[in-house]
Amino acid sequence: MEDFAASKVRPETGTVTWVNSWQRFRETFWTDDGFRNPFDLDQVLEERREQQDKRDSVNEGTDATKSSEEGGGEQTESDRFWEQVLGRTQGVFAKLVNGVTTGSFYVSLATAITSIVGSSNVAAILLVIAGFAVSFLFWMFVRNVATVGLYRILLEGRLYKYVGLTRVLFLMRVKKWIKASVTMLVYYVLQTLLWFTIVGGVIARYSYYLVPMIVAENPDIGPIQAMKLSRAMMMGHKKECFRMEISFIGWHILSFAGWYLSGFIHIYTLGTLAATALSALYIRPYIMVTNCEYFADRRKDAIEKKIPGTERLNDIYLYELPSDEVIAEAYEDVLDIAREPVAELSLNGFPKFMADWWGITFWHSRRERAYEEYQAHKMRVRDLDHVVAREEYPIRLGPLHREKPRKLLENIYYIRHYSVWSLTMIFFTYSIIGWLWEVGMHAVQTGEFVNRGVMHGPWLPIYGWGAAMTLVLLNRVRPHPFVMFFSTTALCGTLEYVTSWYLEQANGVRWWDYSGYFLNINGRICAEGLLLFGIGCTATVYLLGPVLDNLFARIPYKVIIPVALSLLLMISMDQVYSRKHPNLGKGITSGGDTESEETDNNVTELEVPEAPPKVPLDGFAAVNAVQKAEMSDYFVESPYFIRVSAN
Repeated sequence: MEDFAASKVRPETGTVTWVNSWQRFRETFWTDDGFRNPFDLDQVLEERREQQDKRDSVNEGTDATKSSEEGGGEQTESDRFWEQVLGRTQGVFAKLVNGVTTGSFYVSLATAITSIVGSSNVAAILLVIAGFAVSFLFWMFVRNVATVGLYRILLEGRLYKYVGLTRVLFLMRVKKWIKASVTMLVYYVLQTLLWFTIVGGVIARYSYYLVPMIVAENPDIGPIQAMKLSRAMMMGHKKECFRMEISFIGWHILSFAGWYLSGFIHIYTLGTLAATALSALYIRPYIMVTNCEYFADRRKDAIEKKIPGTERLNDIYLYELPSDEVIAEAYEDVLDIAREPVAELSLNGFPKFMADWWGITFWHSRRERAYEEYQAHKMRVRDLDHVVAREEYPIRLGPLHREKPRKLLENIYYIRHYSVWSLTMIFFTYSIIGWLWEVGMHAVQTGEFVNRGVMHGPWLPIYGWGAAMTLVLLNRVRPHPFVMFFSTTALCGTLEYVTSWYLEQANGVRWWDYSGYFLNINGRICAEGLLLFGIGCTATVYLLGPVLDNLFARIPYKVIIPVALSLLLMISMDQVYSRKHPNLGKGITSGGDTESEETDNNVTELEVPEAPPKVPLDGFAAVNAVQKAEMSDYFVESPYFIRVSAN
């Protein structure tokens, strides 16, 4: 693993090149003589000696720099750009990606277990058991249940125009997740056992063909009842179901052919993506929809014949629309909201434009508060409008529906207007919290207090601007949380990139540099930071912003206005002073204030080491000496395993 990691790191960028999983598996666990135990210390040391001898013979007549670049070839501008974007030497994402692609995560885990149990063989057994347990739990509680959830969506989509993606989690809503998982487990285990008899497996496949759809309609049914009911419903229809499945063969062949033929023209990745997209976006849904129609037909026939067990198929509104009277009784509160008069703001001209489009007002009157409360209540029931129109499945009429008391904080409504003074205080709140966050993180990592940021005061305006711009510019996106997340991510990414570019152009120095972070653009923004910004700003819109607004609304105007104006005056003076005398130095900017100072961020370029000295190999200490001599940029984690260090 040590030599594998060393050979796959590009010295010029510090990034780890991609190696396919099969190659990594063979290098780690398999040799020409058969299986190789990676926990066998004697074997590892012997291989280490052989590899050292080979390197010594190569280095005798070859310059170290030249040998490190053999086979690398010249890089194009595009290659260099993507290596920078996909750089993986810093950050949380980099640790995750490197841990998986180089295997260091598993190596570290294996080393830790070995040190605890004191036996490499026991550690190997525990890892195998743990891996099997994790895979099994994922298969049982996620994959199988997701199949039931998808069938539920498709069953509702047969009759209703609108089906939300959250319906895939309907098992959690009715608290039948575990029961459905157990039913699907028994279903698959029984089928697997019967396949050992070959003929029994074929019969079982079509006898229990309807079990996932039965569970999708009624997840409260037990595994034995579901399989008995499916077997009774499929009696005399197995050959018919077999012919239906045969009709799908052409689509499977097309999908496989696209993947297979891509190998002949050397575009494996494109062919695999095309085949996967065809299967996931068309073939698989086409088969599942066909199964749902087949199940509906078999269900109708079984109910007419009064087959025992069909009384458990009791979700009648999956197959017929509810009457107006039934809807009116179940959704009386929604109809009441629809009949209420719409509250109107007593604003005109520019103030009305600012309130409607940007969510900003100068004064918060009682009428505005009442309007916001009304809009909040309307938003809580707006998703039920389609139900009242019989265009969406009526959840309240489901056999397993349990109406829960709504104990929401009624004053935490996000459809609101923020006063100028409240927005100003929110801006400073986020600016100060951002400063405390970065100063605190730097203090924890280095043990030093450093005044982070361009300015000299205890604030980082980029955090405040991110929060304020999200509340103002994305005001009309608030009713759509999913769109809001991606919008805030894009907005904050643009703000951070432009700010970084401007500061560098104005001062010739960078205050942050994400070079080496996974998925970064010119070191100015990275996926890791954008994800945090997106989550934080989304939380600001739907929770933190309303809470702070309620808090600042309690402060009298004669107090909050002088405070806001004083803070604006102080930050303006700081801005003017910092324009000529920006806050520079070690730990603040990526370049420091002198050429000799180290950068705050980790180095992203690895120097090519000199030819390694020959060290006699006589045990663990010698192995460590060789590692330190060969790779000063690596850090030894154990006598025979290393991991790439950020430095």
